Amino acid sequence: MNRPFIYLKLIISLVRVRFFRAKIPVFASFAITERCNYKCQYCDTHRPISCKDELSTSDVKSIISTLKSEGLLFLHLSGGEPLLRHDIVEIVKYSYAQGISISLNTNGSMLDKLVEIAPYLSTIMVSLDGNKEVNDMFRSKGSFDTSIKALVTLKKIKCKDVLISSVLHKKNIDHFTEFIADISYLNIPVAFQPIHMTSGNKSNYPYDSFDTEKQNELLLTDNELHNLIDNVLSNSDILKTLKSPPYLIRKMERDKKKNKWQLMVRNILFRVNSNGTILYGSDEIEWDFKKFSSVLEQYHSSRLARDFCFNSINIKELLSLNPLSILNLLLFKLRK
Repeated sequence: MNRPFIYLKLIISLVRVRFFRAKIPVFASFAITERCNYKCQYCDTHRPISCKDELSTSDVKSIISTLKSEGLLFLHLSGGEPLLRHDIVEIVKYSYAQGISISLNTNGSMLDKLVEIAPYLSTIMVSLDGNKEVNDMFRSKGSFDTSIKALVTLKKIKCKDVLISSVLHKKNIDHFTEFIADISYLNIPVAFQPIHMTSGNKSNYPYDSFDTEKQNELLLTDNELHNLIDNVLSNSDILKTLKSPPYLIRKMERDKKKNKWQLMVRNILFRVNSNGTILYGSDEIEWDFKKFSSVLEQYHSSRLARDFCFNSINIKELLSLNPLSILNLLLFKLRK
């Protein structure tokens, strides 16, 4: 799907969400595996390479196909390391054939596979968290050179959109401006992802599973995050390198407190985990494509089933489901 057409569909979808309260999975982040060949200190989602507790190829395709039928336009593939899946080429080509704009996050260690699927990807994000010493300390020995090689190769074969994805934490934040200067010769934009403590000293997903000691050791406080943004804003050379201007992050943080973005985000963003668990808005549900033909119907049914237990069912929403879903809900209620 060409970009003008996909962005036209995006505008139409956002209008429907904003003014007609539609629920459309415009964006989906799909962690297709939890396996990873690195053990980054700030990441607790990686699993052994031999781990097989993940969706089959047909299940992945089924989820992508159903999301597409519900309005999916942008699909982000992540992990773990997504290129560890033996069927990653098949998954990417299938998604591309569906007319979906695909982005992918990788550590760049499996370069042959990455080059093979690159023509089908709209955006490739390669992880790099600092200069050689800092990056290799927190990600894996030799990972800096591996990422640089991948970035140079992707640029050489003229990929559409290549980004450096940089996770910022207490241990590398002091080296951030130096790091940006060191890699400026690549002429590749940087998208940074701070991991930080939010209000109430709660860490942002997926770092809320860290123990207190690890949180204090790695996670930025709100003040540290805001100071970083202010420092970046005052450095014109860094601003030229960054993909997303930091002032937008600060603005969205302010707006989020006013709940301006919550409805939009809740109604257009899906996150699918490697075992098929779906996070939609604030609800986590189990995927069951054998019973439901619609992801949104699965979401509504799961939430309605929970409301059923507390006798707070919304009759209008109940009647909007198909007969099979209504029957399943009644059976669910009887079992309770």
